[in-house]
Amino acid sequence: MPAGDLPIDLVHLITKLELGGAQLATLYEIEHSRVATGRRYLLFGPGGMLEREARQLPGVRCVEVPELVRDISPILDGRAIVRVARLLRRLRRRGRRLVVHTHSSKAGVVGRCAAWIAGADVVVHSIHGFGHHPWQPAFKYLPLLVAEQATAHVTHGFTGDSEANLQRGRDEAIVGSIPARVIRCGIDVERFATPSRSAQEVRAELNIAAGVPVVLGVACLKPQKDPLAFVEVAKRVINQRPDSVFLLAGDGELRGEVESRIRQAGLERACRLLGWRRDIPDLLSASTVVAHTSRWEGLPQTFPQAMAAARPIVATDVDGAREAITHQENGLLFEVGEIEAMANGIVALVDDPERCRRMGERGVAMARPFSRERMVDELDLFYDELLGSSRGGDQ
Repeated sequence: MPAGDLPIDLVHLITKLELGGAQLATLYEIEHSRVATGRRYLLFGPGGMLEREARQLPGVRCVEVPELVRDISPILDGRAIVRVARLLRRLRRRGRRLVVHTHSSKAGVVGRCAAWIAGADVVVHSIHGFGHHPWQPAFKYLPLLVAEQATAHVTHGFTGDSEANLQRGRDEAIVGSIPARVIRCGIDVERFATPSRSAQEVRAELNIAAGVPVVLGVACLKPQKDPLAFVEVAKRVINQRPDSVFLLAGDGELRGEVESRIRQAGLERACRLLGWRRDIPDLLSASTVVAHTSRWEGLPQTFPQAMAAARPIVATDVDGAREAITHQENGLLFEVGEIEAMANGIVALVDDPERCRRMGERGVAMARPFSRERMVDELDLFYDELLGSSRGGDQ
């Protein structure tokens, strides 16, 4: 059978199925890819509230890899590589082709090593931000950088949430001359544009009166997202606008510290932690402004979600932020650590409802390129391109 007619098996590998943008995009990608004419497998580490949803995907076989954890552990990481390589070898049969697609740094290193051992036809890695960053000490930063550089040699193609991430990969000798494409983590644009409940209903549920300014944050409570900075911004905004309410939808390892900081600042009534929520479109409909305080990013889904919901965004100017937010057009951008400036920016928007409305409306048209349908189309084209190159190399 000609190589082009062989069934194509598709395997996605991600560390943890928490309720995040990369995870949601991965579930949609593996379910809707048209390139995968054979079997579809989703491999993931333990934990994560999306596991049940993943196991209900039609035609997708889910496999938990117990050793695949986020923290670096040479023993567990080695075992994860062996376990995944064994599975991929069973899939790598004559008369079929195998595409392995890894996500984020830890699963990217483990999965690409395993794919190389198993002899996968095509190995794709998606950069949703990097595991190494300037805030780390050298003894953590350098091994992570070297691991990215080493596994790049067994990677056939990269995708990035943002051009900023791909450029950083080139600057750090990770991407090099390997084919690379910006493919956004797509969202259901219509769902965010047309929430299932009205703003009045959501505010009533949260006991927030009409007319009260609501600042919404959507993020995992982990160091990358810097939720403590979110609380500091809230403190300064509320000093100027005591009627404001801050909502933070998400959960994670820093929850205890965030709760403590809220109590210390006396913000128990005005700054609320909502935990993980699946009704983000409804929360956006009830919000006035969206705030995001990350220290580094790929390009968070929070941005196109807010844009589709016609809400202006006040965010830190990191990585791919400028690829979604045009300063003074559909939002405001500030450097990491500019707490006072971010707070003043939020107050300026809250004090000027017409400006707030105009910024939100400008964002609606800018959200279209972030649709999940476009994401799948672009990814399938990239798979086709890499499979074609692989066929040519085999001849």
